[in-house]
Amino acid sequence: MHGVRARLTVTLVALVALTATLLGVGSYVFLDRTLHQQFLDAAAAQARFDLSVTVPDAGLPPQPGPDDIADSLLLQTFQRRGIEAVVDLGEAGAAISNDALGEAQAVLDRLPTDLTVQVAGGQLAYAWTMVGNQSSLVVGGQAQPSGPIVYLIHDARAIERTLEQLRLALVVGTFLLILVA
Repeated sequence: MHGVRARLTVTLVALVALTATLLGVGSYVFLDRTLHQQFLDAAAAQARFDLSVTVPDAGLPPQPGPDDIADSLLLQTFQRRGIEAVVDLGEAGAAISNDALGEAQAVLDRLPTDLTVQVAGGQLAYAWTMVGNQSSLVVGGQAQPSGPIVYLIHDARAIERTLEQLRLALVVGTFLLILVA
């Protein structure tokens, strides 16, 4: 009788552990994808607006330089909305909205190659990457066929903190369920 009870107890605890782990992992994966997708959708919609309205309305000359970007207050417009930006001006150089992210050309050089290739091909593209030691979503596109390439940098640390708290809650919850079982 004692052997059957021990096996039932071990089986019950194992099933509770397995169930809690599977539910936790499933919940985490679902929320991770959902949060990242919502953040991406909002950033992409904002980028489309900025590339079709904000940048063209900045009054830039046909071949702008870094000084033209600074004079247009375009970068400050992005910053007021909580977005950092790097404007790639080709041979004329680059402009960055926040020097704390690093030198503009260095930030451009560290962007993922597939992002820069897609943007150079005229597409709106994005990449989850580190910019200036912070987790970021970078959305890039060209303002008009001959306009500057703009990379909008969205701080993604809030998503990472939320997912970190969720991981902790799920691990603690799983251990508590195993203890109760």
